[in-house]
Amino acid sequence: MGQAVTAFLVVLALALAVAVIALWLRLRQAVQREALQALAARRGWGLTFVGQRLGQPSVLRLSPRAGVSWTVTVRGEETGVALLQSAPQSTEFVADEPRWDDGLLIVAPPWPPEEPGTEQPDLPGSRAQLARLIGDELAGYSEVLRAYPSPPGLTILASADPAHRADLGDLAKAYAGWGMKAAGPDGFPILVLGKEGLRVRLRHGTRRADHMEGFIDFALDLSRIL
Repeated sequence: MGQAVTAFLVVLALALAVAVIALWLRLRQAVQREALQALAARRGWGLTFVGQRLGQPSVLRLSPRAGVSWTVTVRGEETGVALLQSAPQSTEFVADEPRWDDGLLIVAPPWPPEEPGTEQPDLPGSRAQLARLIGDELAGYSEVLRAYPSPPGLTILASADPAHRADLGDLAKAYAGWGMKAAGPDGFPILVLGKEGLRVRLRHGTRRADHMEGFIDFALDLSRIL
C-alpha cells in the first residue's frame, strides 16, 4: 500500500509540474506576442502569426507596410525548454534586393580550430563539415563554392571573388557589432547573397521583441553595405 501511495504522489507531482510549466509557457508566449505587436506598431511593420497545427511548426512573419520590401519568418516555438521543442527552429530575413546576379556569396561562422583554415583558395573540409557550419541546404552548393581569405571571425565562401561584389572589411565591421551572440554556429547570422536576393538566417527561433528588432536592424545594415 505504501509503495502505491508513493507512486501516486510522484505521478501527481509530475502532473502538477507539467501543468505549471505549460501555464508559464502560455503566459510567456502571450507576453512575447504583445511585445512583438508593440514593436510592429512602433516600426510600421505588419505582423502575422500562425500557431502550430497538424504537426507543422508555428510561423511568425514580419514585413514593412511601406518602403523597401523584406520579410522575416520565424519557424518553431521558442519555449526555452529543449524537451518541449519538437521542430527545428529558424529565423530568416529575405529581401529581393540587393542581389548578385552572377555569383553566390555566403558569410559563415569561423571554422573550428581543428578544421582546415580558409587561407587556401579551395573549400576547406568535407561537405559534412560544411553542413554543420551553414546547414544542409546551403551545403548543397559546395561544388560551386570556394573559400576566400576572410576577416577574423568570419568564413567567406563564394562562387567568384567576392571582392568584386562586396567590401569584406565593411561586412566584418557589421558582424563585429552583432550583439546577440549565442554559443556555436546556431547564434551566427549566416548571410547568403545571390541571384535571388539577400537572406540572413539564424538557426534558432527569435521571439523576444528586442532580439527581433536587433536582428532586423542588423540585416538591414547588411543590405545597405551590399
